[in-house]
Amino acid sequence: MVDLDTDYNSFATQDNGEDALLNGNTELRIRNNAWKFIDFDYSVTSNAVIQFDFRSTIQGEIHGITLESDNTLSSNISFKVHGTQNWGIQDFDNYPNNGQWVTYTIDVGNFYTGTADRILFIADHDSGPSSGDSFFRNVTVFEDANSNGVCDGQESSRFDGFTETTPLAPIQGNVAVDEIGSLDFEIFPNPVIKGALSISLIGAEAQDLTIYNMLGQVVKQGSFENVVDVSQLNAGVYLLEITVGDDKMNKRFIKQ
Repeated sequence: MVDLDTDYNSFATQDNGEDALLNGNTELRIRNNAWKFIDFDYSVTSNAVIQFDFRSTIQGEIHGITLESDNTLSSNISFKVHGTQNWGIQDFDNYPNNGQWVTYTIDVGNFYTGTADRILFIADHDSGPSSGDSFFRNVTVFEDANSNGVCDGQESSRFDGFTETTPLAPIQGNVAVDEIGSLDFEIFPNPVIKGALSISLIGAEAQDLTIYNMLGQVVKQGSFENVVDVSQLNAGVYLLEITVGDDKMNKRFIKQ
């Protein structure tokens, strides 16, 4: 998951707005005709996907996102999800204008490929009150090798905060499995859709569990339970860690 707690830069000559991080620096808000980018080196292949949650409370002219390679306005590679102006790629321009979060999964590689060095966030509104806003969270860029819109299996992903250099834990059916010695550790279903994550530990007794997001932040912690309520977690990839005596076992899971 992209670390939003970073430096934001003005894009081209368009930016006259402001940026702010909210809710423990996990959400980005830009407004008042803002075009902001963060540094993000990425090779955009035909499998490249950008996934994020978006909402807006005041409609401007262009609300969107893109992976950019320079400081030039490029309507042919910018994805518009909301707004009154006819600009950019509009295949995903369907935000309901209700102020609620909507998750977008954009198959960037079907529109362009090449080298990017930044992520651009857009809340364009340079006429009238210029008060349009865009909110972003859970931004992830990954290679969707099996074209299911989810970062899973052996697919690779770029996580800021730390960089993932090995594949995500393989998913066998809908069960993820880990082992320490003769211990079997299973979690299911994976991905989690309805909010309950079941844990099966055979041959031992666990004491504690901790769930981390991909920034390494603790999002849930407590005594071990065989069924964990993850309904309050945002959509994304998480790491579940359980303590068994002096050992710790962990497994990634996906919350949809």
